[in-house]
Amino acid sequence: WFALAAICATSVTFPLALIFQRERLKLAQAMQQLEKAHVELANRARMDLLTGLLNREAFLSRIRRFQERKTSGAMLMVDLDHFKQINDTYGHQAGDEALKLVSKAILEATRDEDIVGRIGGEEFGIFVPGESIQLARVIAERVRLSIAQIEFNPEPGSKIDITASIGVAQGSWSIQLSELFRRADDGMYDAKNSGRNRVMVHKAA
Repeated sequence: WFALAAICATSVTFPLALIFQRERLKLAQAMQQLEKAHVELANRARMDLLTGLLNREAFLSRIRRFQERKTSGAMLMVDLDHFKQINDTYGHQAGDEALKLVSKAILEATRDEDIVGRIGGEEFGIFVPGESIQLARVIAERVRLSIAQIEFNPEPGSKIDITASIGVAQGSWSIQLSELFRRADDGMYDAKNSGRNRVMVHKAA
């Protein structure tokens, strides 16, 4: 009788253990999928969906973290020249394709430690950590040349040149971001007014 009872108990407990093990495995897999989805959602919230670069808010947040660590740097404001003509002539789909090519060109010309974001429209921002304005200017020139070398053919047989005007401004870690942006913007407008497709360094007063 005792042997029979033990056999019955084992025959019931063993399938239950398998069921519990399968359920625990399913729960663990579901938690992993949920965590992955959470990470992907957080990444999407930081990214500009068209170009894959940081969006404006994430770009500024990354720079603030550098400043909190008392790291100075230079701001590069990159604005595409006559970009509206692409949208007006070939449509916004062609314009979107051009922005993707520009984003790729900027990433190829910058370093891993540089922060790159799309500020809005056809304007991009680059933060170069460090106190060397010479290095910032070199990177800005690399970006300008990389953009100018883009092969953009919105229609068969049509090649459109893409160029950018870039302003560069150096700032200490204590400078307000709005002021650093303003200085880089001033440099960018100086580049526009000087003929476009060039780099201009803001001269601090």
